Amino acid sequence: MGTFTYFAAIVVMFLVALVLIRGLYNLMKGGSPMTSNKLMQLRILLQAIALALIMATLWLTGGGRAPKTSEMDRHPAMTMAQAETVLATSTNRL
Repeated sequence: MGTFTYFAAIVVMFLVALVLIRGLYNLMKGGSPMTSNKLMQLRILLQAIALALIMATLWLTGGGRAPKTSEMDRHPAMTMAQAETVLATSTNRL
């Protein structure tokens, strides 16, 4: 599902760019203000959809957070400091 929202967001962002370019073209050629207004409304709607898809993608994929560690990773049998202590005390006995 995250892959679908990812690609859907890319498509909608591409559509936002197209509507923006079309609106700029209409503005430069002196087109109808009504057309410019409709294009601006469409662009804002597409941007809202793109934002919702981006947020959905982040939510579905975990938002780029590191994967959860397993119980063994969180509570190893011996930490490095403990291992150094054991090594130091065992060499002192010799």
